[in-house]
Amino acid sequence: MTKLSFRIFTVSCLVILFAPSAYASCLATQTGELEITRVAGQNLVAVCKGDVIRKVTQVTQIGLCAEFPLTENSNTASQSLNQCQNLLSAPVDINLSVGSSIAVEAQAPAPGLYQFFYQLAPARGQYSALWKFSQAIIGGDGTQNIGASQSGSWCFPASFEYTTSTIFDGIRPNVCVDTEPVNLPLSTLFFNNVGYSDWRGVTSVAAPDTPPLERQYEINSEVFQNVILLDSDLTFIEDEANKGNTEYVLVIQKLSDPIQITESNKNMTFETTLTDKARVSVGCSGDLNTSCVLNTPYTSTTINLILD
Repeated sequence: MTKLSFRIFTVSCLVILFAPSAYASCLATQTGELEITRVAGQNLVAVCKGDVIRKVTQVTQIGLCAEFPLTENSNTASQSLNQCQNLLSAPVDINLSVGSSIAVEAQAPAPGLYQFFYQLAPARGQYSALWKFSQAIIGGDGTQNIGASQSGSWCFPASFEYTTSTIFDGIRPNVCVDTEPVNLPLSTLFFNNVGYSDWRGVTSVAAPDTPPLERQYEINSEVFQNVILLDSDLTFIEDEANKGNTEYVLVIQKLSDPIQITESNKNMTFETTLTDKARVSVGCSGDLNTSCVLNTPYTSTTINLILD
């Protein structure tokens, strides 16, 4: 039995609030608090991770491809994925609390060598998460009021629906308070942005745990991941004016080790355990008397395939 693990990142914009800025670490202390190291006079952005407490979503397709399925002329997922092997007979609904699992029997692909993995999923999903900081952080006020804010060391996504491009409208879709919340709301994330500091419907991600390549919005078979927004007809969305029509997100991931499927491989299991991380970029100015600002939270999904 071979266990194949894939981490699918719903990559969002990492917006730099203060320019020029440098990247900094956001590390957990021995007491579990997230601590951002700040330097006087230096602006910075730190990416902070927190556990996803609950996730409600769906996976429409997962599959394997022998060759990179996209070309410069690709404009629909249906056409592009014809050469790939969809492993699911029907979409899979996921409703998991932290630590729980779901397993679904899948269709084993035809014998061959597969170099790419793909996932097709709805652009909307729900999740709850919590970050605990060692200092007060500025977040939203739990509403969609532009410019409204509050601060505290406990921060979590708000209950309303927000988008991955919301930050450009001056809305910080999160809540920061002084005391630990008793109940965490389910936040709906509408994934309609895959660009870095600017809107794009197609982008590439160089390596795991990195933001999209700046100014790299072309389809690229050599990078870790390509992320593409699709409408209800599975057509690529490449115009900002149409981003509200986003219905699906297609992710093509290059496998570090190609998978060899033989005639003896009869069964495959789709499995996921909720160990996912929610990520958020925190912008800090060089003035140590000011609080850092929490930006748009985003999430990742881990998928395992077990091959018999």
